[in-house]
Amino acid sequence: MRTVLGTAIAFLLVFFVLAWIGIESGTGQPAPLAMEFALQWTMRLFGTVTAVVAAVGLLFVAASKGGLERQLDLVLPLLGGLLLINPNWGVALALGVFATAWLVRECCGSRGRTSS
Repeated sequence: MRTVLGTAIAFLLVFFVLAWIGIESGTGQPAPLAMEFALQWTMRLFGTVTAVVAAVGLLFVAASKGGLERQLDLVLPLLGGLLLINPNWGVALALGVFATAWLVRECCGSRGRTSS
């Protein structure tokens, strides 16, 4: 919970700083355009950080010869970060398919297992 709250506070802080820079830059653009600029660049920043951390994590898991299960856990944040950087239907489709497959595996996969 603390991680989510910290991330939300950091997102808002970066957004407000970029909005303030956009409004006070003296370019004469209206405030809604400055807010849109701030939101786009904040999403790109957080998407880049998420995608880079997930990609580096995938690299470390692959280098340590980790299992496929550990690697697949990092694909969802990687696709989410890429989608935040640049909204694209291909990435959104891959994210949706992967998330659906992951949910089906979590919901239906545990029923077939028996404890010994």
